[in-house]
Amino acid sequence: MALFRKSISALFVVAALVGCSPSAAVKHARLGDVPGLKHSLDDAAAAGKLDTAAMRDVGLALIEHDLQRFSGDDGARRVDALTACARPLRKLLQRTAEGNDAVAGAAASLLVDLHVVDVDAFLDKKDDPNARFRAAGTRGLVGKKHADLRLARLHDDDRLVRIAATEAAGDSASDADVDGLLVVARKDPDPAVRASAVRALAHAAPHVASDTARGALVDALRDLWVGNDDGLRASIARAFASPALLPVGGRRELEAALSREEGHATVEAASALMGAGGDDGALILEKLAKTSGLAVKLHVFRLLDPQRPSHLELLTKAMAPAEKGAVDDVAARTLAAEMLLRVPAEKEKAITTLVGLLTREDKLGSEAALALAEVGDARARPRLVKDLGVPSFLRYRAASALVRLGFAAEVRVLYATEDLEVRDSAACAVLAAPQG
Repeated sequence: MALFRKSISALFVVAALVGCSPSAAVKHARLGDVPGLKHSLDDAAAAGKLDTAAMRDVGLALIEHDLQRFSGDDGARRVDALTACARPLRKLLQRTAEGNDAVAGAAASLLVDLHVVDVDAFLDKKDDPNARFRAAGTRGLVGKKHADLRLARLHDDDRLVRIAATEAAGDSASDADVDGLLVVARKDPDPAVRASAVRALAHAAPHVASDTARGALVDALRDLWVGNDDGLRASIARAFASPALLPVGGRRELEAALSREEGHATVEAASALMGAGGDDGALILEKLAKTSGLAVKLHVFRLLDPQRPSHLELLTKAMAPAEKGAVDDVAARTLAAEMLLRVPAEKEKAITTLVGLLTREDKLGSEAALALAEVGDARARPRLVKDLGVPSFLRYRAASALVRLGFAAEVRVLYATEDLEVRDSAACAVLAAPQG
């Protein structure tokens, strides 16, 4: 199958070179010629011709070239890494999904999971021995006529298939799925599958036959809260806050969770209650922001509502420089400034704070630059260019931010490398980045 994809790619390259007269950089990208690509990119940048559109064209050509060389489980993992740019890659991923190997299955799953195509686009693959294809097919098992197979797939050997089955159940929103989903939420060995099952239960709740039955569902979810991880508890909290469950015990359980002071789980419960209109949740968030350790405090800050005067006051105080002799909580100050960029009256102070953090050598300086890019402040550019050299996911966030600022040409240093993972991730960041 990989040979077939290579043949198709070769035909595409010939057609492009002969009939489409692409730029030199695009030609070199389609051929995988890294030295030629570097030279042409540098020449275009020097001539002022390497704008965002050109970088997107080159990025698309790079991924098209490289995708033909993906194979096996590693190739499937590389397809998974294209999540952010799946929409601009739609046609390429659809061609890839026409194959029958792990890479093709991963492309099909990606298209369905992100709703780039209809959820039933690969329904004919529902019984495929390839787990990736089977997951893509299972995702389309929506509605009453697929109920039996959908419930059976909740217990498939592959975790991706089980997640697809829970998501299909969520779309089906049927009380017939409730018992099966509860079994998965209790017993599945994979945390992601359990959390997905709880989310599906929240979707099914409005279709449960009576208030008594919905109350029983709340009780079942309450039992799941005890002893489980924060990720599952977060999903349970949001289920409790859903309109169908809040008035039949969900509010009671959220209020009970607030009294237990369980760190991140309490934060999620407070946020869910606040989102459902509960002032108690907002008050608990304030308390946790003042009394918790750094990790929980930062979690709280991300969930505060700056439109609430008391929350706004917390954030403005956190953003202010530390008083003489006091410990400077720079992480909280950075995050508070990021949050206050959304508040017109505080925006200029937040920008000043973030600009002052750009010289920091740690990740907080990088976070400040990324936040400034969100509001179009070009003073972030030098730090973002520096972060392109950091061997972590940060470099791709920096690439996206540079595109947003209009400096996409800076990202060319990540294109001109033999490392497929680096150049494809950079290209994906450019393709996915908001422009302007």
